[in-house]
Amino acid sequence: MNIKQRTVFSRVLVAALILLSLILPEVFAAGKKEKQYINLTAEEFYQLILDNKQNNDFIILDVRTPAEYNEGHIADSDMIDFYADDFAELISLLDKSKTYAVYCRSGNRSGRILKMMEGMGFDTVYNMLGGIKSWEALSLPVIKK
Repeated sequence: MNIKQRTVFSRVLVAALILLSLILPEVFAAGKKEKQYINLTAEEFYQLILDNKQNNDFIILDVRTPAEYNEGHIADSDMIDFYADDFAELISLLDKSKTYAVYCRSGNRSGRILKMMEGMGFDTVYNMLGGIKSWEALSLPVIKK
């Protein structure tokens, strides 16, 4: 290979590397799901639940105590007691790729859980601002035991 051929080859190689550096990030990003950690009003939370009725990867998570849960909870919600000794461990065992709608009594505990789940790498977590109190203030449906 003479000098002229090497120069052309080098230029083609540089151009190819520049092109790859522009394309590869887009290729890898296309397969990734954007992580979301979002606070919603009770109305928005209710609409989110309605929109995901048939979604098996959507979990409603109540982080209140069993007594609070029995006083009234959102239909189809799972409960993990925020005050349980193994709470963090139980949360860490959940499938991080699923979507979680988290609520508590007033939004304080669930707001903290939103940050905790974000730190644990969960893909999508929604928190209901104002908790079940804001839900009930709108006369949205609850299950009582």
